[in-house]
Amino acid sequence: MTDFLEKRNYDKGILIGKRFTNAAKREMKNADIEVVSEAISPNFKVKQLYSTIGNYVEKLCKAKCGKVPLKDSDCKGFVDGHYTCDVRLISDNTDFHYEKGWVNFLERDLVKLLAIEKELKT
Repeated sequence: MTDFLEKRNYDKGILIGKRFTNAAKREMKNADIEVVSEAISPNFKVKQLYSTIGNYVEKLCKAKCGKVPLKDSDCKGFVDGHYTCDVRLISDNTDFHYEKGWVNFLERDLVKLLAIEKELKT
């Protein structure tokens, strides 16, 4: 990941996993790679986290549907009171979680979107 960050000229990265050894945590800290796991939560501010989720929602909308809807009614992920798209469901949940200031739920929303992104790439 360090090579990837350097090649793309990124200042920082976030690595998400179930568990990390102490040696891996030290290496990631030295490379300025933030660690996120079931036991270690990221140090995101609510607005930054909400903005990041919004960017992922747009990216996934483009990947799945070819465009980003301009208004709720443009999205076909919610039809007749039922969700037909996980991205739309997570996006709507994120709005509620943000209004309530529930950082833990926002973190979970981001992890779900990252999992969807991973599925689309495979």
